[in-house]
Amino acid sequence: MDKDAQAALRRQSRLFADITLLLALVLAGGIAICMASALLAPRDPGRLALLHALYWFPSLFYLWVLITVRRAFLDIAAGALFGPAVERGLRHLGWCLVAGGILSTLLAPWVRSGPLPAGFVDGRTQIFGLDTVDLVLALVGVAVLLLSRLLNLAGAYRNRSRALEAELKGFL
Repeated sequence: MDKDAQAALRRQSRLFADITLLLALVLAGGIAICMASALLAPRDPGRLALLHALYWFPSLFYLWVLITVRRAFLDIAAGALFGPAVERGLRHLGWCLVAGGILSTLLAPWVRSGPLPAGFVDGRTQIFGLDTVDLVLALVGVAVLLLSRLLNLAGAYRNRSRALEAELKGFL
């Protein structure tokens, strides 16, 4: 890969790292707002905070996904070998999604089994009328799309480099 392609890949990776940081901050902010509102509830704040904590616990693994993907982008932007950085990021992404999914599956029936206070609909937290589970999955999906776009860009640069090498060999 030529120097211009490497520089473009690093810039793109840095941009994606910044976008992924923004997504992680949105998720962390949503969790913080939800927990603060539970602790400030007029009735039974302890129980409501516990339900929110149980509800949000799997999302901490999804937050870890975003941080892991961001770290892979930063590694690539810093010039790390593309393969190992992406491989580690995808491995962590997979394990975090598995852990979050299993915890969601195990905790959701337990949270739904008791009487639910105001703010819970079917055991799911609603913030500004949005289902937070869908929001979390959308944020993680955006991070995965950014990673796939970076992989596509790297493949295009690799193909361009191969074509240039073949053309250069033709001259020699």
